[in-house]
Amino acid sequence: MPIPGGRYDRNAAPGSPAAVSDFCLDKYEVTVGRFRAFVDAYDAWIADGHPAAGEGEHFAGYGSGWQAEWEVGDELPESASVFSGAEHLAPASQYSPTWTADASGDETLPVNWVGWYEAFAFCIWDGGRLPTEAEWGYAAGHGSENRVYPWGDGPATCDLACFDGCSVSPPDPVGTRASGDGFWGHSDLAGNLREWVFDGDSRYPTECNNCAVLQSASGQVLRGGGWLDPGDAITVATRWPVSTGSRGWLDNGVRCARRARP
Repeated sequence: MPIPGGRYDRNAAPGSPAAVSDFCLDKYEVTVGRFRAFVDAYDAWIADGHPAAGEGEHFAGYGSGWQAEWEVGDELPESASVFSGAEHLAPASQYSPTWTADASGDETLPVNWVGWYEAFAFCIWDGGRLPTEAEWGYAAGHGSENRVYPWGDGPATCDLACFDGCSVSPPDPVGTRASGDGFWGHSDLAGNLREWVFDGDSRYPTECNNCAVLQSASGQVLRGGGWLDPGDAITVATRWPVSTGSRGWLDNGVRCARRARP
């Protein structure tokens, strides 16, 4: 879905203005069904040399694409069978993976237990990239309006978002609570799953023009809150830094960004 660019003062870091250009952001979090198509194509895609260095780069450049040193078998699973197994999408010792061994489950659930590298690789395969943190915050808070939540400044309630206390397990099928959509029509920007962004955990640049923070030793950033977070922790401003090498978690998901349509 298209989002017109503009300037805003990031509510996750007051005093750090940002400008973003026109871009597109997926309406929904990536579903199990969409991710299954990726896993089904994964072995052939890897054999063709993907993800290649530079793929998934932000249109502003600055080395934001896939890096040559990130390798299959290290940052990414070595095969589709490994991807869908107990060390990745279906962790045997944990609970509430939305992934199932075949398509017999609810394919409209958002895919969880996705790590940052895997999220980035999916978006590349799908013709997009990870959104920058500045883009994600701009979309979720309606730009310079700086909403507290995607729907406005009113509190989180269970008709607006899926969060702790709303009696759901696992998270909702995407788009279930449409009354909580953001200004530009995006669903689940608060609650359901936390969403990976491109940026590493670091101090924001004091001036940002289509900027991003590259990888950080303290990890990459998740935004948006998840179904296990309380209502006051799914605000637009809330952020979680997580180790880049983390194998994901039960409320970690992904939403892709893309170039603005001509």
